[in-house]
Amino acid sequence: MNEETRTKPGRVLAFCLKVLTVEGDPGAAIYGTLTVGAVLAAESARDLQLISALIGTSVAVILYWFAHGYSAGMSRRLSNKTPLTWAGFRADLRREWGIIEGATIPLVPTFIAAGFGMRPAAVYALGLWIVAISLIAYELLAGLAIDLKNWALVGQTAIGAVLAVGIVALKALLG
Repeated sequence: MNEETRTKPGRVLAFCLKVLTVEGDPGAAIYGTLTVGAVLAAESARDLQLISALIGTSVAVILYWFAHGYSAGMSRRLSNKTPLTWAGFRADLRREWGIIEGATIPLVPTFIAAGFGMRPAAVYALGLWIVAISLIAYELLAGLAIDLKNWALVGQTAIGAVLAVGIVALKALLG
């Protein structure tokens, strides 16, 4: 195999980052992923129909995306002393679309699992595990992308693990 046909690690890493962030803003994708985790942890403690909880989680993410786009736009409009316009509002929502993309990472598999009749507790656990693994993966991939090595990479990845533990702790606190 010659040098031209071999896949370089940088390309593989770039592809993984693209897939994990669904080509959106990694920060917004983290917000979306974390929001799903927090809402699923809260919903799992309630005695709701599973599909209602998943739809409620999806609506919460959409409202969060809408609020984030709106508030970012308001900040921009106040700084620039410009009025709200439909085109500007659409652009603000488009900039925050990564929230929706990040939320799809755990939401799509949970909807699929629910559709196949998995027990609600197992669906919630699946969603929370995907959130936890995604949060750790975001930091690991970001560290690899900036060429961190050894303890620096472990330390950065640990930040994602802290967020993952926070989601698990929220689930434990809420029951």
